[in-house]
Amino acid sequence: MVAAIDPGTEVTRILEHSGAGVSVAPDNEEVFTSALQSMVANIDEASEQGRKGRQWVETHVSPAAVAQSYLSLIADIGV
Repeated sequence: MVAAIDPGTEVTRILEHSGAGVSVAPDNEEVFTSALQSMVANIDEASEQGRKGRQWVETHVSPAAVAQSYLSLIADIGV
């Protein structure tokens, strides 16, 4: 994934942490284009980033993961 977003956002942190892609400043067309060209030229790496992105979503924000997070929170506060 190539995300054109402001640096320092949560999305940037997630992309870096998960290895699911790269982020570029939204106002830099040259860097964005270069990142897309790199992704196309390195399709195996892009596929691996896609796999890592899916794994991150399934682990952290899938319905099952969110439900487990709520159950853990409820258990922690003793409800």
